[in-house]
Amino acid sequence: YESIHRAMVTTKEAREFREMKEQEIEKNLAEQKRAAKEEARRQRREEKIQRREMRAKALAEKKIEAKCEMKKKFPKNMENWREVAFLMTELARIKKEEKLWNEASLYLDEQEKEILALEEQAGAHFNGDDTVVIDVSTDAKIYDERLSQAVESLVLSTRRIG
Repeated sequence: YESIHRAMVTTKEAREFREMKEQEIEKNLAEQKRAAKEEARRQRREEKIQRREMRAKALAEKKIEAKCEMKKKFPKNMENWREVAFLMTELARIKKEEKLWNEASLYLDEQEKEILALEEQAGAHFNGDDTVVIDVSTDAKIYDERLSQAVESLVLSTRRIG
């Protein structure tokens, strides 16, 4: 009788221990599920916040872009942009002209040096009133013609600029 009683008590204790373990396992599983759901909710909230921030940022960029575009398209500003474009093309043209003037100046300097060299070769001499008397040769005439052409070119350029 006592052995049956002990067997019943042991069985009862084993069953209670097993039930307690099962409850503990169920409790842990429920806790893990709840934690997983909470983590999923937290991630969804973060993603939602990120999407809102991205939309807000994109909207702000669109507004800034639209504002800049409106500034450009505003008639007063369009006129300013046209003027800027015109001035930039004029500046480029003037720089080109300046380069041509510099080249012409160098060319005239060379021509002047050549004429001076020819004068020395041709036996030029000075009068008392600072005028030059030159024995003109055919080479001097050719250089004189080139010099005249260069001067005419400069005059035409000047008229074109004016």
